[in-house]
Amino acid sequence: ATPACTLAGHKGAVNAACFNADGSYCMSAGDDRKICLWNPHREPAEDGAPPAPIKEYTAHNQRVLDVCIAADNASFASCGGDRTVFLWDVTSGLVTRRLLSRPCEARGHRFEEPVERKREVPVGAVDRRGMSAAAGIE
Repeated sequence: ATPACTLAGHKGAVNAACFNADGSYCMSAGDDRKICLWNPHREPAEDGAPPAPIKEYTAHNQRVLDVCIAADNASFASCGGDRTVFLWDVTSGLVTRRLLSRPCEARGHRFEEPVERKREVPVGAVDRRGMSAAAGIE
């Protein structure tokens, strides 16, 4: 099968990619410590070069392992080999919250709606490979 579009914005491996709910954009996370926002429906440049990312997000100190887009498309979460989970504002590109995990690689996070917290409580991560509770996030 021929790919519909090639998105070439990372140096090294791409560890995760996901679409938003309506498929209008996607995000990718890579070994280069970047998260890229893409319009996969954008046409290639006249010279045939693949589309460039709309925006790039950087804050992780090691590779980015996973990315998850919130249902409202206004924010997303990323987790990396640096044992951090960042919550981001899509438009500004700013990290709105930083969570540290215990010594394990954070992976497989998802948004649960609505997210409302009155006080600080431990947040759990789930290892989807074994579907068992993993180390909590502090």
